[in-house]
Amino acid sequence: MLPAFEKFVPQPGRSLAWDTFDLPAFPYRWHFHPEFELTLITAGRGRRFVGDSIEPFQPGDLVLLGPHLPHTWHSRPARGERSGAVVVRFAGDVLGTGFLERAECGRLRQLMAAAGRGLVFSGRAAREASERMVGLAAAPPLERLLALPALLDRLAERAEQRPLSSLEWDAAPPSRDARRIDRACRHIMQHFNEPLSLAAVAAVVKLSPAGFSRFFRRMTGRTFVGWLTEVRIGHACRLLVQTDQPVLEIAIDSGFGTLSNFNRAFRRLRSCTPQEWRRQNPLAEAPG
Repeated sequence: MLPAFEKFVPQPGRSLAWDTFDLPAFPYRWHFHPEFELTLITAGRGRRFVGDSIEPFQPGDLVLLGPHLPHTWHSRPARGERSGAVVVRFAGDVLGTGFLERAECGRLRQLMAAAGRGLVFSGRAAREASERMVGLAAAPPLERLLALPALLDRLAERAEQRPLSSLEWDAAPPSRDARRIDRACRHIMQHFNEPLSLAAVAAVVKLSPAGFSRFFRRMTGRTFVGWLTEVRIGHACRLLVQTDQPVLEIAIDSGFGTLSNFNRAFRRLRSCTPQEWRRQNPLAEAPG
């Protein structure tokens, strides 16, 4: 899917952004930028989109993104819930041209290269880094700047890490189609829990159904139906662990016409039944 370009303008006297967000929900905003981004989710649950990866997220989700890698975190407004994050954005040469080439920066170079696919961190070191990110949010700009390489180096050395986007993902699709695919994806995210046909979305972007089908597959590497199903199942996973709604209600709220279709799609994408997901998924025991 094609992202929108986002221009990063640092505040006067600062070479990186270290921002804290507290929102009713994270909007779907599929975008990319030429800076690295380290994102810690402090509150909220939903779906994380990075390249061609679609996964659920929860508080404590810690991800490093390389330049030009499309991404968004998406959650839906819920009564009594907020979504929050600490986001650090920085250029590759934020510490000076040639800094990463120094002998002491071997681990850091490898980490930054691997971030091209997106990395999600876990384990004790990731939790310690997350606490450090929160603690530095109100620190003076120079303290944050000097702390950044040590924070990243600790993640490179100690934290468990897993790539998100596949090796086949192309992070630089033709820009002329950006507005069209972004408009289509926004429409899907706004209406995925309604009856939604390929023809209806094609009409939004002024393409024939056949032309839109080819266009969507070329841009996302997925069929329209396959991508829509992943979005719906991701929403269902969130409801399963955050609510006590019956499975049938969740199926309907997620856009499935029948329980049998929902169960079949869920098993295909999650390799278990919705009931098993509710019992076994670690999100069910997470604070929130």
